[in-house]
Amino acid sequence: MEYASEMNGMEIAIIGMAVRFPQSRTLHEFWHNIVQGKECVTFFSEEELLAEGVEQSTLDNPAYVRAKPYIEGICDFDAAFFGYSHKEAQTLDPKSRVLHEVAYHALEDAGYAQRTSDLITGVFVGASEDVDWLRRSLSQIGGDALNRFESGIYGHKDLLAHLIAYSLNLNGPVYSLYTSCSTSLSATHIACRSLLFGECDLALAGGITIDLPQKSGYFCQQGMIHSTDGHCRPFDSQASGTLLAMARVWLCFGVWKMLWQRAIASMR
Repeated sequence: MEYASEMNGMEIAIIGMAVRFPQSRTLHEFWHNIVQGKECVTFFSEEELLAEGVEQSTLDNPAYVRAKPYIEGICDFDAAFFGYSHKEAQTLDPKSRVLHEVAYHALEDAGYAQRTSDLITGVFVGASEDVDWLRRSLSQIGGDALNRFESGIYGHKDLLAHLIAYSLNLNGPVYSLYTSCSTSLSATHIACRSLLFGECDLALAGGITIDLPQKSGYFCQQGMIHSTDGHCRPFDSQASGTLLAMARVWLCFGVWKMLWQRAIASMR
């Protein structure tokens, strides 16, 4: 494969990736599932859902579909590694916990996990809203103004990018954004633009959604977007809708000529 020897300064290299998808904790597992054509949707038994607090009347409803693609290990968070106290970690949004881990893995995959202080690194991320988590978190704090203020910071989706940048000592531009289903793509676009404008040397871009409780189904209603049977069949005559999956992905971009040449050299 031949590559142009002359560059015009607009080149951006994806030098690191990390993901967390249903039944795929790593990029390797995710690719393996794609190659195998594996449907990463979990179908729950009645016993499992009852144990999670789902009412029997809900399970008996024929419109209730006992399926969900969900991420495992959202509570397996090493708070000390990222500089959080036990108290802070308790109020940290589950999305933020996963974001911290996968962001670090993306930098690690790029070879810059321990070298971010040498680079201006930006963070561009979006997340879905979880009002229930924030409300429950605040209700457990009580009336103390300082504790409620701190809990609001650790549980607010629009501050996830800032928390990650602070925890990983990233000193570039920080953006939190939300454009519904296109959030991750929008974050990638803004990250690339920031690189081209010279605002940063490296950029982390991604998005996340986590639907709690993890082990639960959903109600299928006529006219809604949900699948009637828990299966997602794109471009298929039997397609009946989609599933609201939980996922997390980070891309690490580098715009330096050195990084571009290294990326090209590694492909030869």
